[in-house]
Amino acid sequence: MTTHAPTRWTKPESGVLKLNCDGAFNGNKYTGSTGCIIRDSHERVLGARARWYGALTDALHADALAVRDGVAFSVRWRTYGLRVETDSQMLVNMWLNRESHMTEITPILREIEEISKLFNSFEISYIFRNANLAAHGCANEASRNPECMWIGREPISIVQVIESECNPT
Repeated sequence: MTTHAPTRWTKPESGVLKLNCDGAFNGNKYTGSTGCIIRDSHERVLGARARWYGALTDALHADALAVRDGVAFSVRWRTYGLRVETDSQMLVNMWLNRESHMTEITPILREIEEISKLFNSFEISYIFRNANLAAHGCANEASRNPECMWIGREPISIVQVIESECNPT
């Protein structure tokens, strides 16, 4: 099976915001974090968020919470459409088939679905890890501070990542 997914970050079309989400999981401690960053069609960062979790079951759980946290954070911009990107292909497949499967993350998927109704349009898609580095950097921020939020800017630690994503050489 060939996967056609973006290999680098691309800006969304006008009227749509792009939310990149990533979960981090420590399998030794069953802890982890979530990170997200939301940008507009002009490549401007509208906000970012990171959150620590002291009890997770696996990496899929972290990724599902990352999307849920990111979508909930994005509600402040709900007059736009929202395109969510994650590097968890399993999560995207579960989202697309959420009506036919019951799993441990089904309640999280239901929360995402309820929040998604607030947006003009909504979709979740898969991207390769190297197109999701800013969200990964946000998730790492939670190791320093368990609940972080940036409105109108990004964490200083990922400025270079964002510049390289928006201005590839």
